[in-house]
Amino acid sequence: MGKTADLLRKGIKIFTGILLLLFDAALIVSFVLEFKKVRWLEGHGLIFLYGVAAFVLTSLFSRGRPFLYVFAHELSHAIASFMTGSKVHSIYVSGTGGTTKTEKSNLLILLFPYVFPFFSVLVMLLYWALGWAGDVYRIQPYFYFLMGFTLTYHLCLTVYFIFKGQSDIRKAEPILALGLVGFLNVVILTVMVGALFPDVSVMRLLARGLWFFKELMS
Repeated sequence: MGKTADLLRKGIKIFTGILLLLFDAALIVSFVLEFKKVRWLEGHGLIFLYGVAAFVLTSLFSRGRPFLYVFAHELSHAIASFMTGSKVHSIYVSGTGGTTKTEKSNLLILLFPYVFPFFSVLVMLLYWALGWAGDVYRIQPYFYFLMGFTLTYHLCLTVYFIFKGQSDIRKAEPILALGLVGFLNVVILTVMVGALFPDVSVMRLLARGLWFFKELMS
């Protein structure tokens, strides 16, 4: 009975993961159409793209596993653990890798680093704090540049390390994990970019994505 139940649970996870991956494909099409609404070649849009380009150029000269990425990854595990009421026993970070030992493990703790743009959130919180304290008009260009840089940093390194093989993904059932990571990254990226460029709407993204998914499945 135990083996049958395990196989059933595994089958449900795989089936759910496949549906999510198909929805992700529809969502990516919606994502491209939504982001076309931004005037990327002028004003803050262009500055944001400078940040994207700066990361791409920087990555060409980087080697190995970035210490800051490992730091953010392990700290994100700890944040998710705290959010779910689990104790964090230890965090280890080095230039070659890291580990976070928690009281318990769940899907949120396992996958949180792959969907949480740690440095982008940090930059946004700092900007909002400075805005609350005074006028931030003069530093807006730096803010948009850093948002472009850090969001690209998160997405590119997440994809890179997933395809290199991550134990977190294997533990969470790979197909389901990839489906969830893809979905949440598109949604979170749209929410954050929507905070920068009002023409971008996450609700419109989801509505259009659902329509594309319906057409795909019909």
